[in-house]
Amino acid sequence: MRMPAPELGLLVATALGFLACSSTSVTNGSLNFTVAESILVLEPDNATVGYVVLSQGTGLCPALQSGLTVIPPQIGNFEYFFILVGVVDANANPLPLTAGSYTIIDPTDPNASFTPPGLLANAAGVQADTTCLGNATYASSGLATLSPFASTDGGSSGLNYSAIVSGTQISGTYTLTTCLVPSTTALADAGTCALCSGGTPDGGPCTIP
Repeated sequence: MRMPAPELGLLVATALGFLACSSTSVTNGSLNFTVAESILVLEPDNATVGYVVLSQGTGLCPALQSGLTVIPPQIGNFEYFFILVGVVDANANPLPLTAGSYTIIDPTDPNASFTPPGLLANAAGVQADTTCLGNATYASSGLATLSPFASTDGGSSGLNYSAIVSGTQISGTYTLTTCLVPSTTALADAGTCALCSGGTPDGGPCTIP
């Protein structure tokens, strides 16, 4: 997986603030960008790790296959919603990913609880600036259902999710295209920041070089 720390509960990202809405009570809201692509990223040589990206930019899969990363962001001027998924046995050992409903917990919350075995997820909104810097906004709770689940490159999976982010409940249903990124893919040099171009100020689609 093209990320430095794929362990569930230890999701680390750098980005800018993601959702403008924040409240002590839960309100209904939506992503503040247009989803131009929705992909399921898997490693063909490791069936236990994967993540979903709802992306403002088109061309994300080829960018990841070329060595760019979204954790940490190496694509700037770019917004996305990220769901890291994993399956664990009773001893918290990783198992191959599968279709099913993944419980979303906040990896930054020491009081968040999950008792294995089961399907677990971390979710975060990310808005990378023109230098690819910032902070992630994590979902405090939620559920992400993958069904069907396609592990072949270019395959079609389904996502239905609901998550609470900064007191705002967001949800959606998407068709995901599977993007295989081998673990042997050479990473882009540290400090690389490719800009997503052509987006509009209100979060319209952009193009990843």
